[in-house]
Amino acid sequence: MNKNILSNLSLRIVISSGIAIVGLRFLLAFLFGESAPNWYVITSYICELLAFLGAGYFCLRNFFYPKIISDRMIWLCLGIGTLSFFLGDLIFLYWEVILERSPNITLADLFFVNFYMFLIGGMILAVMFRKVRLITWQWGTIILVAAIAIGLGWWTSFPSKTVEAEISTAIVEQVVETAPRWVIATEKLLAPIVGPINLFYVAGDVVILVLAATIVITFWGGKFSQTWMAIGCAILAHSLADFRYAYIVTRDSYASGGIIECFWTVSGVLFAIGAAIEYNLSNRSRKRLR
Repeated sequence: MNKNILSNLSLRIVISSGIAIVGLRFLLAFLFGESAPNWYVITSYICELLAFLGAGYFCLRNFFYPKIISDRMIWLCLGIGTLSFFLGDLIFLYWEVILERSPNITLADLFFVNFYMFLIGGMILAVMFRKVRLITWQWGTIILVAAIAIGLGWWTSFPSKTVEAEISTAIVEQVVETAPRWVIATEKLLAPIVGPINLFYVAGDVVILVLAATIVITFWGGKFSQTWMAIGCAILAHSLADFRYAYIVTRDSYASGGIIECFWTVSGVLFAIGAAIEYNLSNRSRKRLR
């Protein structure tokens, strides 16, 4: 009984802390918007980093907990994925704030790719764990989600020829920035894969949205529903921020500070809450779960 009380208290602390982080992030965005001082940008990054660091910790805690309800490999994939995003965000913070650069690709992208790969792997394992058997309306819903995701991905990632020409002109007119040699060398080394990486992000967002819809539909109303509703909403929030980011970088230069970026923080918090809910469920007696 005491174990259950401690588990419930821990879950409440996670949820309360998550709400506080998200609340601070939205408050800063509403107060300053995109024309923000440097300390605001750093504070925004800290909120996002805390969210994904917490998500990685709670997901890996589930992996190391032998009595976890779901397949532990699911949580290993989600843990590595969210920690990869944390590391990528940390590198992007260094690139954008410390170096004051906004290139098309950085070392952070390698970690963001890792995030997608492990997240997709974890979601596939979750679908396999559930042994999904969909009926007609469920297939219809998933196909609709896929169509919307593909449409959004195409619209946000592929601007018109006129916009592309304007961007190219703006890039040519930019003053060359100074940076450490290894940074410039890294950017030049990674430059040839900018196109494939951007396509991978679009495809990744489509895949994770489809998998999230599949999981939410199949787990709906079951004893795992709260966990996977949180994970599904985390993926939705992440994809919204991603689509907005893709829309901006294909039409203009990117700068941190927009309200839509708050959804990355929301995503990290929801991943953490989903993992904490699963841990809380696993700490209850088997009789109570039945």
